[in-house]
Amino acid sequence: IKPYIVTATNGKQYTDLTRFVFTPKSPLENGKRYVLSFKAGMPSHTGTLLDEDQVFVLQVDQKPSITKTYPAKQDKWIGLYPRLTLESKDAIVKATVMIANDKINGILTDAHHAYFLLQDRLKPETTYEAIFQTQVASGEISEPETVQFTTTTLKQNRLWLEVVCSQNTVVYCYQGEKKIKTMVCSLGEGKYAPPLGTYYLQGKADVYEDAVHKEGANFWIKISDEYGFQGYIRDAYWNILTSASKSLGARTKRRNIILSDEDAKWLYENLPDNTMIIIRN
Repeated sequence: IKPYIVTATNGKQYTDLTRFVFTPKSPLENGKRYVLSFKAGMPSHTGTLLDEDQVFVLQVDQKPSITKTYPAKQDKWIGLYPRLTLESKDAIVKATVMIANDKINGILTDAHHAYFLLQDRLKPETTYEAIFQTQVASGEISEPETVQFTTTTLKQNRLWLEVVCSQNTVVYCYQGEKKIKTMVCSLGEGKYAPPLGTYYLQGKADVYEDAVHKEGANFWIKISDEYGFQGYIRDAYWNILTSASKSLGARTKRRNIILSDEDAKWLYENLPDNTMIIIRN
């Protein structure tokens, strides 16, 4: 039992004899009740005695548990920039994952779910170990949930894309591990920005039509229900918007990844279905 040490705004410390810190000699058990009692006659610093017994009941919180992760244990063919996720049985205030010697803080989507964005893409055909943990409001931390998974293979002739969301937004096309093409693109910002992670090409169309903005584009390549690649933005008469062609590489208020017509056509003609597409910082 020790007096509480207070640090003042000027950095100096002093002892507050009206507050005390009680540290158990051994860890308390999760989910168990304890009785903390102060007996009558206990003296204060001034010599005043405690008039009567004071009894408090402490309830130790349960240790939180993780019910689901992505990837799951022994998963294979995981993309090279996966959006790691976890689901917790208990309401959490913090989540972390340790992978490839990097500790990453999770982004909570609600009280029971979190996702993690990697620092960089992973290596192909490699087994990784991810160690997930959560913390609840009381400070209790879950037992580590260790997951091993293996990333996808990159065959020598396999095409795949990497969209880098930096100050200069670009799309890299790889064949196997060799970079074969670099394309400048425009990305949405704020609520229009594409979520980071690994996607797979879901389909193509000759044209894309945006009924809300009364616009369209050639060479639509779908990567999710809301996002895809397209050529230059065109108006209702199918004329290229001057602003779109001049601002390639800038941020937009559109959800799609905008390329020049030449680059969009190349992707449209060369990428097969299920092509891996990585979007990362």
